[in-house]
Amino acid sequence: MSEPTAYYRSKLEEKVSLGIYHDYDHESNRRKLQHLYGKLARRQNDLILGIITGRRVLDVGAGYGILTKLLIESGFDTVAIDSDLRITQIAKSWFKVNVIPADIHLSPFKDKSFDTVILREIVEHLDFEKAVLELNRIVSKEVIIFQSNLTWLLRGLRLLIRHKEFKPRPLDYYISVLQRAGYQVQGIKFCDIIALPISGGLLIKQLCPSLDWIENMILKIDHRLCEIIRRIGISKLLCWRYLLRAVRTD
Repeated sequence: MSEPTAYYRSKLEEKVSLGIYHDYDHESNRRKLQHLYGKLARRQNDLILGIITGRRVLDVGAGYGILTKLLIESGFDTVAIDSDLRITQIAKSWFKVNVIPADIHLSPFKDKSFDTVILREIVEHLDFEKAVLELNRIVSKEVIIFQSNLTWLLRGLRLLIRHKEFKPRPLDYYISVLQRAGYQVQGIKFCDIIALPISGGLLIKQLCPSLDWIENMILKIDHRLCEIIRRIGISKLLCWRYLLRAVRTD
């Protein structure tokens, strides 16, 4: 083993232990993307696409490249980055998506390179306040966050399966940091009541049979339940995910 490889492995182990990176079963996740979790992820990504302003988009923490691929297919001028080299290689292999190995805390991009920066399920892996300083430099219009909603249900599940994130923070924390940095939150939408836990996400096994009609039924029920609890006004208490859009005010 060469010294650079030894060093890389050492840093990788450190980041996994801190919860910055996760040691996923990638082949299992590839199968999940063909079933309920993949269908749910597509619905989530469609929500993101519906609120994007401008054409130049940066996908931060692009992972397997699912959102990146959809952005490109939808006509956006898209750049994707992820600091985990293992994931960038998988994205290229699975979806022919070029994910640049780069860190948003110190990115290689010029000032105002992007209209929109998307942080999809990545903010818990970041030093967010430091990352926002870099976002201010490279984004001209808006920041979109799609992230886990830290309800008692989610906290309990993470304890149960011993899942660790680097810096989990409640929604109000991200709103506060963005506002101090000169952003105005334009909208927050909560989603995912039953479909996400039943799908198992990328952490546990799917909790229903992998049959199209059952998965589609769960998605329909989930959508209806989301509409109901939004009317009641308890989405923040029960939903597993939220979508936040923040616009620059300068």
